[in-house]
This record gives sequence, structure tokens and C-alpha cells, in this order.
Amino acid sequence: MRKTGRSPRTSNATNTTNGPVSRFAAVTAAVAIGATMFLPAANAQSAGIPPDVAQAAVTATGSGASEPQQHAPEGGARLVTLGDSVMAGTTLPLVDGGNECFRSSDRYVSQVARSIGVYDTPDFQDTSCFGATLDSPPILTLVDQAAHQRDRGSFGERTEHVLIQAGLNDKWGNPDVDLLDTALNCAINIAQGCDMNAVGEGRAQDPDAVTAQAYADRARTAVDYIKYYAPNAKISFVGYPTYATDDRTCISIGGLPAEQPRDEAITRLFNNMQEAQRGAAEQLGVNFIDLKTPSAAHGGCTAEPWVSGILDPASGHQGVPVHLNPVGDHVVAGIVQSQM
Repeated sequence: MRKTGRSPRTSNATNTTNGPVSRFAAVTAAVAIGATMFLPAANAQSAGIPPDVAQAAVTATGSGASEPQQHAPEGGARLVTLGDSVMAGTTLPLVDGGNECFRSSDRYVSQVARSIGVYDTPDFQDTSCFGATLDSPPILTLVDQAAHQRDRGSFGERTEHVLIQAGLNDKWGNPDVDLLDTALNCAINIAQGCDMNAVGEGRAQDPDAVTAQAYADRARTAVDYIKYYAPNAKISFVGYPTYATDDRTCISIGGLPAEQPRDEAITRLFNNMQEAQRGAAEQLGVNFIDLKTPSAAHGGCTAEPWVSGILDPASGHQGVPVHLNPVGDHVVAGIVQSQM
């Protein structure tokens, strides 16, 4: 879920026993495989401030998540979506959205688009991409995605809805640590655990850096730009589904639960992200769509999960771990459409 060419990351977890530890070793392999499968090849960077929009910088150089589809209609597209792999979807079949930004054809935003009659038309413009961030370059940022949408003519007076889902992939507190680092070196590290001391050891993002103010500051430039050029649109921050059921980080492997017994850093990250998105939405005057609350009983090791495990029969053996499974995409589509 990162740009090709970055140094590979390794986990310090060790497999010394059977049971949960060996299952977490399997998670390590699966996460590493998933990461190499979904690396954005392009390096999109942002620069420049249009003189007529004081706080809006939406100029991209290089290439990024440019989906090969028709230019938006004059006046903008009705539904515009920007986000990371949770929005892009990981269930099969995957389609190439351009520059190796793969997306699931049944991702929840495509289901929303079908419901309102704009799917596979210029009135649906999606730039979601695996590994996308709010503002952690060189990985694709929210400003980069807004620039690609600008180039398509996506924003205008006709634009009705703009959905944004991003934040977990960003570097919070530790400038060299992103979500993949946290997953490999903390969440699945049984030997050292994923307590808050992992932050100081450089193995995890700092959940205490994930605040409403910090989130708003990172998203403000793109939001201001969208408000200016799509004045009639309702902008929504889409939250993330439940990953840590009852504040326990657990992933299903072949139908068997595998838990991280010391998981304060990762569970606090998920919890703080929810409140940061909600608070930032209020600060920036946009809508917040809560997915965590309605999915509280549908985490990774529940009887009816909305997120994928590894070869998990409850998810139809579909998807990348801790991303929406087919049921999750379907249910989330309904929640998003009802609240956007």
C-alpha cells in the first residue's frame, strides 16, 4: 500500500509456539504479500497555490490515480469520491483505475453510484487509491486526488456529493512510521507487543497525535478547494469500520481468531481516528458519516464480520485483511447513501 521503491519493512515478531503466535506469523506473511500486491507505482506530489483561492493548493506534478474514464460533464460530476484502499475496495474483481491504482468493481462507492444511477457514467468520478493519505507525501495525498478530479472537471455547480475517506495511512507523530509499519512492527508483533511504548520505540504511529485539530489542518486545503469549486456539494468525511472489537485487536485466519494481547497503541489509533474525523468535520463545516458505531458488532473475529481476515470463510475468502469484505461493502454502501 505504498509507493514502489521504498525500502521493505520487516517485523520483529517471532514465532516460537503454536496457537496464536503461529497464526500471527501467518498474518505477517499475508500483510507483506498484500502490501507488495497493492503498491501505487506513481509518485504524485503537490505544489502551488491558485491566487484566487487563498488556502487551496491543488496542483499535481507527475502521475497518480488517474482513472481512464470520460471527462466529467460541464458543471461537474454529481458524485465525486476521494480516498484510500478502504474506499477503493480489495474484493475481487479488481479493475485497473490507471497507474496501478486498482479498485474493486463492487467497492461501496460504486454501489452507491449504482443506486443513484451514475455508475459507469461521467457523473461518477472516483480517484480512491491503495495507500492514499491526507498529506503524507510522497504517497498520494488528498490534494493530489483533488488535482486529478480538477483535471477531469469533476467539481462544479452540478456536483451534489463529495465523499472523502483518508487518514489511517498517514504518519502521525513519528515522521517515519505509517500504518504498514504499525501493522508489521507492532500490531502483529507478539514478542514486543503493541503497547504505547511501541510509539517511543519507533514501531507505531502515535495515536495521541491523531486529534481533530491535526486532522482538520491536514484536510483543510483540499476541503477549501472543493468548497470553492463545488459550492453546492455536500462534503462528507467517511469514517472507518470497527477493527478492534471490544478494544481487542483480532483477525480471523481460516476462521480462527488471532489476537494481539498487548494492543493499546493500535486500538487507541482506531478510536482516536474516529473522534478526530468527527471533530475535524465539525471544524471544517462538513458532514461526518460514522461507520464505527454501526459496525461495532461486526469486527474481524465476530460471527458476522464486515472486514476481511485471511482465508476467512465468514468473508467468503475475499479481500485484504482489515478491509471491507463483500458484506461490509454492501452494508456500508447503504449507510453512506443514507447519510451523505
